[in-house]
Amino acid sequence: MESICKVRPIRRKIKPSARCGRNTAQPVKKRAPRNGGDGFLNHTFKPFWLFDGNIEKAETEFFRSLENICKYYDLQIPDVTGLSFPQNIYHSWSITNERVKAINKKLDCIILKDDTHQAVLATINQYDTGSMLYYIPIKPLWNWVSDAQQQPVSEVVTAIFAYLYQVVQIPMYSDYNTFLADQYRYVEDMINEEIYEDDAEETAYKEEQLDELSMLQNSGIKLGRLMDEKVRLEQMEDTILNYANAEVRDNDLAILAIEFVQLYKAYPTRNMFDAIRPDLY
Repeated sequence: MESICKVRPIRRKIKPSARCGRNTAQPVKKRAPRNGGDGFLNHTFKPFWLFDGNIEKAETEFFRSLENICKYYDLQIPDVTGLSFPQNIYHSWSITNERVKAINKKLDCIILKDDTHQAVLATINQYDTGSMLYYIPIKPLWNWVSDAQQQPVSEVVTAIFAYLYQVVQIPMYSDYNTFLADQYRYVEDMINEEIYEDDAEETAYKEEQLDELSMLQNSGIKLGRLMDEKVRLEQMEDTILNYANAEVRDNDLAILAIEFVQLYKAYPTRNMFDAIRPDLY
């Protein structure tokens, strides 16, 4: 936009009655002073937050959490004396965030609000998996379940998976309306779309792929039912301790299984999605 003067001349200037002679120097024209309309560009505005909550409660909660974080990371509490709300909170957060990141680049300070708090300062540490997605293999468990000689191992692993499935809530690839289920369905649709009328070898390979997908789907459903049995979670500790005390056992599996029991006792209701805050998306 173009800047426009607020005050304009009321009437034009009276011109001189006679022209200047030839080769006579013209008087230097002076520009009349203008009322600058763009002075705001040189002004620094303070941050403005839309806040319709209890200001006193928000300040109390924020500075209490700020004190705890500074004490935990051995930081000096920022001096915001003389600043009013919300500049006092913004300034404190900005300084503390820089100091925390100087300690650990992966840490960030954020201000959280939930059903019971107006403004609480917290630190988050995001784990970057890059482009990798991590999955827990199921096929070894299916092989153990199908082998009568591997029943002790399959019982222990199934108990662990029951904890991961029921408590941690890690979905199975055979569960309807999950990401992996959609991927398997997409692969199956792609295979079915391929037509090999005159190529017997390719047709046989197509049937082999569809049989493999069918087997995976059926085995996934059966394993899912085993993991979903409440009794396996209730008897998880007994199953694992009996295996750990048996004469014939895999020591690595026994140690790992005992660690899962300890994890379940420490966090009996905590699931994977408890660590994912919707307001951080």
